[in-house]
Amino acid sequence: MWRLIPDVYFDTLGLAFTYPVVRFLSSQRYTPDRKAKGLPIAAYIHYPTISTSMLNRVSSRQTTYANDASVTGSGWKSTAKLLYYRIFSYLYTSCLLTSPPLLLSVNSSWTGAHVSSLLSTQVHSASSALSFLSLPISIIRVVLGYDVPTPKAINQPPIPSGAKPTSKESPKEASGHNPRIIFPPCDVESMKDMALESRRNVIFSCAQFRPEKDHAKQIQSLAILFRTHPELFLIPEPDESSTLQGGDSRERASIVESGPGTGKPPEDVMYSPEDGDGGLKLVLLGSARHEEDLHRVQELRDLAKRLGVEAHVEFRLNAPYSELLHWLSVASVGISTMVEEHFGIGVVEFMAAGLISVVHASGGPIMDIVVPFDGKPTGFHASTDEEFAEQLYRALTLPPEEMLRMRERARKGSRRFSTQNFEDGFGELWNAAKTALQ
Repeated sequence: MWRLIPDVYFDTLGLAFTYPVVRFLSSQRYTPDRKAKGLPIAAYIHYPTISTSMLNRVSSRQTTYANDASVTGSGWKSTAKLLYYRIFSYLYTSCLLTSPPLLLSVNSSWTGAHVSSLLSTQVHSASSALSFLSLPISIIRVVLGYDVPTPKAINQPPIPSGAKPTSKESPKEASGHNPRIIFPPCDVESMKDMALESRRNVIFSCAQFRPEKDHAKQIQSLAILFRTHPELFLIPEPDESSTLQGGDSRERASIVESGPGTGKPPEDVMYSPEDGDGGLKLVLLGSARHEEDLHRVQELRDLAKRLGVEAHVEFRLNAPYSELLHWLSVASVGISTMVEEHFGIGVVEFMAAGLISVVHASGGPIMDIVVPFDGKPTGFHASTDEEFAEQLYRALTLPPEEMLRMRERARKGSRRFSTQNFEDGFGELWNAAKTALQ
């Protein structure tokens, strides 16, 4: 960048610590009238490198996949990690402020709330010299717990009862310390023709087998449902008039369930809505990236066996996209248990395909996605194993007419996340960056 200074620096990878370097390297950029002008730095932030949630978990010594027991069980380790996080938060925010909030954009309300809270803890100084002199004092305040970001309305549905979001809602504008919100592009069009009726008795989960996805909670919730409502798991008597290729639906189902679970089932044993329902089943589809993920899958299999629901849990590893579309077209309910997922494209796909979503009451799913449409619900929220079991039961036992209406609202609500809306929002961000060139 010493030799070829670009017109705009556009970051979509979350590389905030490069902004001051870019600003320094582009310090010799001039306007046509030979006036020095800083390089516009624009960003599309998918996930803040550090957030208030991370600070709170360390401060409260909460054990999670990213804050293990060896830290939470030690007072000095927790204190040291909290100090490190506070200083890191200050430096990260300082780098973000290299770019004006007008040119910062985020992928969800959850990400926006955290970034806004970070930006609100600092302001641009009148001069670089003043900023340098105040730096030690600022860091001391951060270490002592002052100026800690506190996001507002986090993990709360932003749409009040009775509001009517439309399918063409425009991206939220940037203002003050609030970055622009541009929802990621989701292929909702490819699922708009999937049938909303005659769905199978299947709860569908689609997520990589990573620890933060918390697949164990899905199996534990299913086990609670198995104990409290065993009637859902009974296999109905086969209809003698309903056969396919010489066998009934239960015989076809057993063929698929005994498959290797690592790819697309053969075409002649694919489920179809006409096959009829068996007992309730949880299908976990996702990629296993390495041995650690495969070990995690085996632990989940062992958990299902230990809880007595092994026969009602099926794993589909590294399945092709065609199989994903298949399950989206036949499943009745979609489940997502990740805590504070920053957006949730998988949940959008549930809704676009017509599934009734049962999602964790945090992050993008509760703030942006599974929100009321025309003032009425499009799915259910839960936090604990018991709550997930309860909401799964509600989703599975809705009266047919009410179930159909909810599926229709969910599909209509998913249109806000179309590729076209993303392109429009990104175009506005690009235009703002071009304006900064002038």
